[in-house]
Amino acid sequence: MTPREFKAKHLKVVQLGLQQFAVSGNGKVEYVDLGSDEPCHCADYLFRCSAKGLRCKHLEAVQLWRESSVSREIWFGRYRGRAEG
Repeated sequence: MTPREFKAKHLKVVQLGLQQFAVSGNGKVEYVDLGSDEPCHCADYLFRCSAKGLRCKHLEAVQLWRESSVSREIWFGRYRGRAEG
């Protein structure tokens, strides 16, 4: 587990739109837009991650949130029958 992944686990994610999220922790909020060329505007993403193809802790948090949301929806039957066809 990378340090960014560890930090991401302690952030709160709220979905604002189809691909827009507010990620908060320590009293700060970063807005993530997965449909944008620059999905996060934090310093870590802009100055380190973007050029290297990495995700900042905010993007990691959204990824974790999306994975857990899909898992919960499958578990509670929200997608029942959709995979069949």
